[in-house]
Amino acid sequence: MLFRSLFTVAEDLELQIEASLSWVFQTNHDIEVGLGASSEDRDSRQLLLERDEDELVDETPGNGFYRVEETRIHAYIKDHWRFSDSATLEYGLRAEDTSLHQRGSDGKAQDSQFELNPSAHLLYQVCDFGEFRA
Repeated sequence: MLFRSLFTVAEDLELQIEASLSWVFQTNHDIEVGLGASSEDRDSRQLLLERDEDELVDETPGNGFYRVEETRIHAYIKDHWRFSDSATLEYGLRAEDTSLHQRGSDGKAQDSQFELNPSAHLLYQVCDFGEFRA
């Protein structure tokens, strides 16, 4: 019987910057535009242990230490239409560019990804502290 266990310990350093502007056209309609950036560095150690019968074997690649650097830049636009005090239509588009670099004792890896994420929600406020979102 083979058992495999993976343990990860990480230390994080994170920086975030956000900015947004809103325009109110009528009391029931407004548009919001925003920009943001974040950077996160993680130093981690990973330990991979396998147990076969009574023997415990360390299968950790390299020395198990690695560093991950992730940078995200995003921009968005949101439109809000309030039909009544309790019903709001909210829709928008978010563009996000993510860059990921990983370095470890067993090598380097990097990846970059750009995404466009549309969204649309109908919000219904049931009471002062609760709402439904569809």
